[in-house]
Amino acid sequence: MFSSKICGIISIYLIVSPKYEAADTQVCNAAADCVGGLECVTVGAENICVAPCTVANEETECGGAGTCVQVQNIANQNVYSCATNRGCLTDNECSTADPSRPICNLYNLQCIEDVNAQVTATTAPATTTGLADLIVGGLFDCAHHIQYCFNIEWIALMREKCPVTCGFASITGLTGVTVCRDLLPDCSRRPSICQNTAYRDFVRTNCRYTCGLC
Repeated sequence: MFSSKICGIISIYLIVSPKYEAADTQVCNAAADCVGGLECVTVGAENICVAPCTVANEETECGGAGTCVQVQNIANQNVYSCATNRGCLTDNECSTADPSRPICNLYNLQCIEDVNAQVTATTAPATTTGLADLIVGGLFDCAHHIQYCFNIEWIALMREKCPVTCGFASITGLTGVTVCRDLLPDCSRRPSICQNTAYRDFVRTNCRYTCGLC
């Protein structure tokens, strides 16, 4: 019991260590600099890789109506974007500036609240038959790291170590549904993973609506 808890704490510590933070997007000099469906467009005085928005979903993606407009990317192709000024490029920038708004929205390059933490905090079941968090108590327990529940890089670890806190007990039963829906709230804010072959199986299971797979 003791050794497994220590191992779990070390695992959680490693996933939140700053050296594991990766840039969500970057400044670009050519279209090829942007991968995973991002477009290189002019934002202020810079060219930055941003997620192309859709007018139908602009309130969700961009935070307001009338914000998703047609612009030209660096290759002079028409794309839709709502990024007008650079507020952030990485989640780390946001969490450092304001822990209450730790996510960098790739559509408008502004820091936003972590919807994942809000959703999992309200939907996690109080009791779950056969499932329990493996790390309880202390600064590195599941409750202190709920914001990592749906991080695409660490979801497998969080599913194993923190199933109750993250609400995976209720989500597990949805993987076989026939209705067209996303199983994770983060999908609509990270559309670039739809074109990333490394996450092909992940999006087929969790982001079917956002990625147009149903």
